[in-house]
Amino acid sequence: MSEDVILEISGLTKYYGKFRALREISLAVRKGSIYGFLGPNGAGKTTTIRTILNLLKPSGGEIKLFGQVVDRTTVNLHERIGYIPGDVALYDHLTVQQMLDYFASLRPERPSTRMAEMVEVFDLDTSRNTKELSKGNRQKVAIVQAFMHDPEFYIFDEPSSGLDPLMQQAIYDLILEEKRRGKTFFISSHFLGEIQRLADVVSIIREGEIVSTLDVDSLDQQIVQKVHVDFFNPTDPTLFDEDYIKILSHDDREFIMLISGNYNNFLQKISPYPIERFYAPEPSLEDYFMHFYDQKKPREGEYASIP
Repeated sequence: MSEDVILEISGLTKYYGKFRALREISLAVRKGSIYGFLGPNGAGKTTTIRTILNLLKPSGGEIKLFGQVVDRTTVNLHERIGYIPGDVALYDHLTVQQMLDYFASLRPERPSTRMAEMVEVFDLDTSRNTKELSKGNRQKVAIVQAFMHDPEFYIFDEPSSGLDPLMQQAIYDLILEEKRRGKTFFISSHFLGEIQRLADVVSIIREGEIVSTLDVDSLDQQIVQKVHVDFFNPTDPTLFDEDYIKILSHDDREFIMLISGNYNNFLQKISPYPIERFYAPEPSLEDYFMHFYDQKKPREGEYASIP
């Protein structure tokens, strides 16, 4: 493995009983990069992360962290990692400060200064009991504990889950600042916009398989845009019979379409027809899969919708 590769996965397979949750996952995360791991809920993102951290034993394949094969003897590698789980569990008899102090005590050096900085950034009330926290505030605790020991490598499973837009921006800013410091990230998400904003390289996982790995610029070029167009007058759908336009639904006046390729071409196409309302939501992962991949059901005995 090259010295600049922090994480290397080769042929990772995971079964839960007869169900195959992961099928021959292979990827490499280079030092100083942000690697996006993108897929819908149930695609296998969390299972992959748990095997990386040796919380689950793989059924096949190999995982290397910092050049070492991950097994029961490499638990010391966790000292070099900051981890945000997809399901944050806290001791509900402790205050936030006691919880953070406990996390800090597990490290060789207690990161009190950086802990205080992270608490301030995320506006966390450390006097509250953890059982009283909302989902968003529990997520903040997980974020603080992941950053406070200044690790080399961050593994995040849906890091912005439960956060309001202001706190989402705070963690995005922090991730990008850490990258400028030379830190490395592996981030799972089911939000296209999040990965587009942060990642350098993206692997897209669907039903336990990586279906595509590409740089984020290439991903941007492939993203389709869903649009809702309400015309003033009844409009013939055959007017929009173009390769880059897919009509998802329509009646006389109201259309929902998927647009790929040059968005300006579409705007020019509809401009001759008076429009009452036009709405273009943020591109979704579901639209991406709808456009680029057949919607096949798992074969019996192969895949399960397991996190």
